[in-house]
Amino acid sequence: MKEYNNKYYKVKKLSSNLERVVYLYENIQEKKLYICKRIKLFNLETLNDSEIEPEKNFTESVNQELKFLKQYSNKEKYPHLNIIQYIEDFITIKPNKDYDHLSIITEYYENGDLSNSKGFPFYNIVYLLVKILIILDQFKEDKFVHRDIKPENIFYRTLNGPNRITGEPEYEFYLGDLGSSRIILGLTQDGRYTQAGTNEFIAPEVIEGYITPCRYYSLV
Repeated sequence: MKEYNNKYYKVKKLSSNLERVVYLYENIQEKKLYICKRIKLFNLETLNDSEIEPEKNFTESVNQELKFLKQYSNKEKYPHLNIIQYIEDFITIKPNKDYDHLSIITEYYENGDLSNSKGFPFYNIVYLLVKILIILDQFKEDKFVHRDIKPENIFYRTLNGPNRITGEPEYEFYLGDLGSSRIILGLTQDGRYTQAGTNEFIAPEVIEGYITPCRYYSLV
């Protein structure tokens, strides 16, 4: 296994797309597993003119994701929010390459995301909806929009001990992937009027611009 930042070993690759690769890392000292989202950040000086603006926009979205992760991982300020827990981030310089790697380390949720689940008891589903609605309510107060709520972006883990009444397992749920998120500064702010998200979960109103109910559409 290759060592990263003198702290982590790469255990395996979990997923990838054109922009980022997600790995399972193990902390060398803690012997604890974490998620690493590794992102290529290109040196603007090496890009063609047509590539510079898209890369600037991408870098801005990555910086926003980091900002939101750090902000909502503050459990003293947001003890009621189940957002994936930010641990740290670091840059890996790639000699003789036109890019560097940004690694974002977050908590590892053993059960994965909801797309891998086989269903939950009714009370777990109600609990999940309540937790996500609490998060969305806080986002609304902060003038913040997630823009990509879907099963693949909600993670969960099994709690210790079964439910005392039903005897069934109990779970805790966490919202992740803030990469599509935006802050809304006003009614004409670009963040609300650009399309983002996954087609199967986008509200029809997004085509013409967000309205208040859109933030809840993906939960239906």
